[in-house]
Amino acid sequence: SQATVSYDDGSQIVIGTSSSPRSQAGFSEKLRITSDGHVLVGGQTEYTYDDTGNSNTILDIVNSSNNKRGILSLSGNTNGSSSIGTIWFNNDQNASQSPGSTMKLCAAIQAQAVTSDSNAGDDAGARLQFMTKNEAGSLTERFRITAAGNVEPGADDTYNLGSSSLRWANLYTADINLSNAGSSNDVDGTWGKYTIQEGEDDLFLINRRNGKMYKFNLTEV
Repeated sequence: SQATVSYDDGSQIVIGTSSSPRSQAGFSEKLRITSDGHVLVGGQTEYTYDDTGNSNTILDIVNSSNNKRGILSLSGNTNGSSSIGTIWFNNDQNASQSPGSTMKLCAAIQAQAVTSDSNAGDDAGARLQFMTKNEAGSLTERFRITAAGNVEPGADDTYNLGSSSLRWANLYTADINLSNAGSSNDVDGTWGKYTIQEGEDDLFLINRRNGKMYKFNLTEV
């Protein structure tokens, strides 16, 4: 049988299993807390990688076996739409531990359960929410990956994809669906809802408000 053994390795704490109680015989290291406060899980005696010159506090989970991996597992227990796991990013130089403009919590990634039947079928899914806090603002969901795999903004008609100075290189999409519902254009002050579709030799525009269809006049060059 194996026993759990821990010992002080100079300035480090080492925890593992041993074939003999209260002995290091057959010892297999599982966890190490270094003198710098790093937590190393999986038996390694040094952290895997840090490009800042040993100035950070690191949780390093490593499986050194071939074709195996280290896993960070966050678990919850809910039959509703509650959080089942959250990663918090805090700035301790901020003033408050409570929600508000000075809160230490500045960003978060959260998994929230998705169920339509209080998980009666024991088959709940989950969405991923990505949240940030603006300076002097509050923590706000910016976008989410739904349980169905769609990427949605945290609020309608609020956030941009890229900017005038930081552009995405290319946009690959099937049909393009356009709508400025809830606002108006700069030309005649109305709003519209259109779909652009591709044909073999033409591009087509469908007005989704009245059903009219148009073909772009394309000139070969």
